[in-house]
Amino acid sequence: MKALTVRTLAVLVAAVVAPTTSALAAPVAADSAPATATCPDFLPAETRCWTGRAAKGGFYWIAVPKTWNGALIVHAHGGPRTGAPEANDPLEDLERFSMTVQEGFAWAGSTYRRGGYGARMAAEDTDDLRQIFWDAFGRPRRTLLHGQSWGGNVAAKAAELYARDAEGRGVWDGVVLTNGVIGGGTRTYRFRADLRAVYQFYCRNHPRPDEMQYPLWQGLPADSDMTRAQLEERVQTCTGVGLPQARRTAEQKRNLSDILAVTGIREDQLVAHLSWATFLFRDMVQRRLDGLNPFDNSRTVYQGSHDDAALNAGVTRFTADPMGVARLAYDADLSGLIVAP
Repeated sequence: MKALTVRTLAVLVAAVVAPTTSALAAPVAADSAPATATCPDFLPAETRCWTGRAAKGGFYWIAVPKTWNGALIVHAHGGPRTGAPEANDPLEDLERFSMTVQEGFAWAGSTYRRGGYGARMAAEDTDDLRQIFWDAFGRPRRTLLHGQSWGGNVAAKAAELYARDAEGRGVWDGVVLTNGVIGGGTRTYRFRADLRAVYQFYCRNHPRPDEMQYPLWQGLPADSDMTRAQLEERVQTCTGVGLPQARRTAEQKRNLSDILAVTGIREDQLVAHLSWATFLFRDMVQRRLDGLNPFDNSRTVYQGSHDDAALNAGVTRFTADPMGVARLAYDADLSGLIVAP
């Protein structure tokens, strides 16, 4: 994340809450109540930290500075991270946004209950963490919801679904989305589905001709043991990405030029986006959508290559299943009805 964005976040949250000194009550005992932990050294001196595991399974960390301004930031992390969550995973997010603690804000972040896709699941876990903090320490003077990257989708969903309590009182005093995925699931991942199709047209190695063939929108077969390093090798073989320019063949250079021109992706992002279109697609489609396809390029006209006619005639086409689209939309699309500032 760029320093400008981090600084902007600090300015935004500081504008919502004027600093004051606020006492912190001792946590109230409960099954998922926070337990005292040793703070990481990237936090200000005398910051107090707690860890725990929510009832639904997500691990969380809480940090409160010595001079607390009475405001809490509940953080929704990006990704999604497809691996199984571990107890200290939130520390990566806490370090990235440690400036909020330095500015006097309390911070809380969760792993969510499992890895993989699921905006509604992650939104529920994010709101549960807010409640854990409130139950343990009392309601802060201000509670702010922050979402980063895919966490922007999660936070926006949480701000829609968990805006008010049973009595109609608002629970969030402000919502901050930084580099947030706010196009919703059915729109955000289309370009990566296009990438899989365009990449395969030029490279023919994901999958290779001698491997089991599968619909590209599935990402990978459910039982595939492919690693990201192996995917990088395939990309390098086809495009030369990762090799010095002088060592790239003419064919590799042309393949790369066409793929980047058609998809609009930068060279330094190609492997990352193809990885999402591989491993995340497998999780999203085969584990969350019951194998139904939410992606469609049946009418897409690809442009920008050295031979658009050949590309459009030969690229793999796929048509979305309406139920797959509906399920993804239900999980991750947004209404925009956020009732907090």
